Amino acid sequence: MADERHISACDPLPKTWGWSTRLFCNEQLQLERIYVRPGGYSSIHLHKFKHNQFVVSDGEMSVLTFDQSLRLLRTFDLRGGDNVVMPIEIRHQFVAKTEVEGYEIYWPEKQTMPLDPNDIVRFSENGLDHSWTQRAQDTEYVCCCICNRTHRTVDMFVVCLENALRNMCRDCVNETSAKPLHHGETNV
Repeated sequence: MADERHISACDPLPKTWGWSTRLFCNEQLQLERIYVRPGGYSSIHLHKFKHNQFVVSDGEMSVLTFDQSLRLLRTFDLRGGDNVVMPIEIRHQFVAKTEVEGYEIYWPEKQTMPLDPNDIVRFSENGLDHSWTQRAQDTEYVCCCICNRTHRTVDMFVVCLENALRNMCRDCVNETSAKPLHHGETNV
């Protein structure tokens, strides 16, 4: 019998939010094709030993990040051709604003560690909520982690502080030695 990690192109696995198909998995890489219904969302979860990249080929979705108390930290809005990487130990969730087709790519933190396809810690359930399809039109604002003032998303940067993703306004970035990772993508 073949090792489960080496199975490729298997049947779609039904999910409340749509389906996923494992296209490839070995000790260093896992590739999943996903289809997400409008309003479909994953559980809030993290991976202890693997990074998670979301690649949207068609549609619109958001990838949300949360702190340890499960308070929303950041929203990454993705459209066809966009992608975002969730590092290990970052609590995250995806939410589809429209019908979404895309991919999830996973790889281990260290190349010496084999990839565990079952590395997931869940903090909520997945599901379907059509109110998310309305939120794509909302104007969004973000609170800066330094000055604690609210700013428009386009005036914000994502920085890595103390091994966590944080939002910082343009003025605070200029006053510190922080190196921005992303600029003006969405709100927190």
